[in-house]
Amino acid sequence: MKKAIVIGSGAGGAMAAKELQGDFKVTILESGTEFKPFAFNIRKLSKLRKTGLFLDERMISMLFPAMRVRKASSGMVLVNGI
Repeated sequence: MKKAIVIGSGAGGAMAAKELQGDFKVTILESGTEFKPFAFNIRKLSKLRKTGLFLDERMISMLFPAMRVRKASSGMVLVNGI
């Protein structure tokens, strides 16, 4: 069986690995930490949002520490997983 190495298990890497499985022996290399699903209650988060406590993008970093938050020169907030 042919072998394939996929670098990264993000959306693109995961899709590539899925497409290659069966025809290839797939190995995924990932440098990130172990995935931990978001465990906070979404309903509570929605109620909290209505209070106006989400003042800016810093709240994203507090709730999702694995996310990298940046601001573009235009002021747009950019969030990506790391």
